Amino acid sequence: LQHHFLLASIGEQGILRYQDTSHGAIVAQFRTKLGSCDAMRQNPHNGIMHLGHSNGTVTLWSPNMGHPLVKMLTHRGPVRSLAVDGNGRYMATSGADTQVKIWDLRT
Repeated sequence: LQHHFLLASIGEQGILRYQDTSHGAIVAQFRTKLGSCDAMRQNPHNGIMHLGHSNGTVTLWSPNMGHPLVKMLTHRGPVRSLAVDGNGRYMATSGADTQVKIWDLRT
């Protein structure tokens, strides 16, 4: 979607929605099947959405795929926060297990 801006949102039921801001239509909608999501960030390098879930997993989503591109177990409890560096190479996660972890997204 070269000339469109997409707004990504997720509700308590774990439904990820991409909405085109130019005309308001929902262009994609996916059920994550992982429950509520407490953390959500976009990778500024490639536009992939990173979702941190209450079961300790982080999933990576694209609007043109109906399933997560990556699903990784990052913490023993809920993921509370996550961040992606400006080059899109590293992701930092923090969880309810009181740990902060740095992940190399290139591997």
